[in-house]
Amino acid sequence: MKNKNSIKILLAAPMLALSLSIGLQTDALAQQKKPAGEPYSYVQHMPQFKGGEAEMMKFLGTNIQYPAIAKSNGVEGLTVVTFVVETDGKISEVKTVKPLSKETDEEAIRVVKLMSGHWSPGRQNEEVVRVRYTLPIRFALSEADRTAAASVANRMPAFKGGTEAMQQAMQAHLALPAEAKKENLNARVVVKFYVDKEGRYRTCDWKAPN
Repeated sequence: MKNKNSIKILLAAPMLALSLSIGLQTDALAQQKKPAGEPYSYVQHMPQFKGGEAEMMKFLGTNIQYPAIAKSNGVEGLTVVTFVVETDGKISEVKTVKPLSKETDEEAIRVVKLMSGHWSPGRQNEEVVRVRYTLPIRFALSEADRTAAASVANRMPAFKGGTEAMQQAMQAHLALPAEAKKENLNARVVVKFYVDKEGRYRTCDWKAPN
């Protein structure tokens, strides 16, 4: 019985070694099939901002300027940016993968581009390689900014310069149609539209009251 058990154990060992060998060969083949120049998503040594994560947070905090429109509209949250860290530590292919708002996304991309050249590149099997990196950037309002944004949200939209300035701007562009002038019409037209967060009008509609 002892001999039979010994034989089973001895047979199991070569089989285990064979399965490990096949696994390693499969991994090696997968690496070889990767198109030349295509960035990795994960490597043994990921790219690192020079000085570490603390320095990266400091860099972002120093350079990010909260967009005024986003601040006044009370926009806060995460913008997630992806980019490629090249073999020389520079950055390329910067884009957002989780947008927050047009203004915050543009600001996040602007600041990430400033980080170009401040990175140590990634390495795979001791070879310097291109790596795609994903970075979440949080935009957070202060309590005072939140209060100010809430106050603006509770106000009706107003034409810049007031009602008189709005009437002057309209008079400069209004022209009485020839048919109305010919028939000496005197009518009032009611126009309804929506003002979006950027101060632009949307969905204009009108009617002539009876």
